[in-house]
Amino acid sequence: MTEVVDRPVTLAELLRLEELAGYEISGSKDRLDREVRDVVVAQVGGRTTIGRGALVVAAYRRSSGYEAELLLRKADTGGAVAVMLTGASRLMLSTRRLAERLGMPLLALPDADPVHIAWRVSRHVHDPERFSAVMLPRVLRRLRTPVTKPDELITMINTELGASSALLSSDGAVVAGERPDELPTALFERPVPQAIDVVDGHLVCAPVFVEDVRRPELWLIARIPSSHQYWAEGTLQALSAAAMAGANWAARQRLASERDARDRSTLLSELIDTGGAIPRHLAERAVRAGWRLDGWHTGVHIRVLSDPASVVRHTARVRRALDDNGFSGPVVERTDGWSCWTTENREPRSATYRDTTATIRKAVDAVSDDLDVVAGVGRPYTGPRGISTTLREAREACLFADAASKGGRVEHVDELGVRRVLADWYHAEAFRSYARTLLAPLLDAGDDQLVETLRTYLELESSTSATAAALRIHRNTVMHRIGRIEQLLSMSLSRSDERLVLQLACRVLRGGEERGD
Repeated sequence: MTEVVDRPVTLAELLRLEELAGYEISGSKDRLDREVRDVVVAQVGGRTTIGRGALVVAAYRRSSGYEAELLLRKADTGGAVAVMLTGASRLMLSTRRLAERLGMPLLALPDADPVHIAWRVSRHVHDPERFSAVMLPRVLRRLRTPVTKPDELITMINTELGASSALLSSDGAVVAGERPDELPTALFERPVPQAIDVVDGHLVCAPVFVEDVRRPELWLIARIPSSHQYWAEGTLQALSAAAMAGANWAARQRLASERDARDRSTLLSELIDTGGAIPRHLAERAVRAGWRLDGWHTGVHIRVLSDPASVVRHTARVRRALDDNGFSGPVVERTDGWSCWTTENREPRSATYRDTTATIRKAVDAVSDDLDVVAGVGRPYTGPRGISTTLREAREACLFADAASKGGRVEHVDELGVRRVLADWYHAEAFRSYARTLLAPLLDAGDDQLVETLRTYLELESSTSATAAALRIHRNTVMHRIGRIEQLLSMSLSRSDERLVLQLACRVLRGGEERGD
């Protein structure tokens, strides 16, 4: 935005004022950019000194309409900016035509006292900064009541600021309101309040910080008509205050979402852990949650690889991706991602597993641009116990999904082949115990990066360069860690049989951590 300068207010800017709401304009509309330097109250038909740059305010009497025409001529001769007639519900045609010939903007306010309206407008003319002093407290009073939904915030902003506003997510998606057409793409790269000049107005933008004080999760954007610089900055201050109310709303929504997520997760854990018949109280809770216990259930487990702490924040996005691709059903937050399932009245045909896998692959692709996830799909099973069975298979299949391969991001349990046999082996307590013993020197070394480096190195076919890229470290660091791993384990990773045993042990260890063993 341009630098603030002490220039007079223009007529077009004054027309934004709440005091002039409901005005009607006749005469020339091409002279609204003229600067108003004073406000003069005149008596129609009386003697009033009119100076250059004045806004002339007078009471209108229809019975003496010709006197208004005399005032128009006098205002034009004196160099006035415009004439405002109060109490004028309908001007004479001859009066309007005279204003057009003179090129004089003629404003009509049906219900207003000339002295009072002149006094209020004059304060803005002689003290433009007053706009902020009046508007900001008014906005703060409206914000005393907590915002319960974003549309309420947008309505308040539009009303109090005379703006067209919107609440946007950090990627530009509309949360509430209408997205402005002129929104610069570089806006979201500067997380600070901004006022940007656009055609016939300004875009006033305030970041909304919810958790991370360096990265806003939402933006409040308001488009206001062309305004005095002081007024635009006052609008920015008011919008920044509204942004704090928006952050408060978003934080409350997040807390509610986390509470609901804990309830869903607890309910699913109890369903999975319950053996035999489902207790009545558990069945009632499932019904209240909208879960069907009867029918045929097909489970999906979506695992977050990079940031499991962000699961709750991305639940709505994952649910939307699943719905958009035709997979509708419960989505439950887990410690490492989401458990989902769909329910049908009849047993699905054996060939439908390919369609289900393709559907989940599309949903995963839809969120994988900035969310590193893989997924597994289980077989369909019937009844309440079928939910836990199909989700267990989905989680097992998920362990074999490969984030490095687009096609391998989703695995169906029936497509695992020999890996399915290995999955059963992983669940054997004997091998889990052996895996922990085998990797104990790394676990006891006090360096958590060693096991992850070993697992990544083996999964990427012993490629030092690929491991360095996956872990975002230098290639020499990978070589140093591999040397230390071989020393601690007294094993050589150049031998294929020892690599296989260690790879299986790493998978077993990781699978146990994800299950909470």
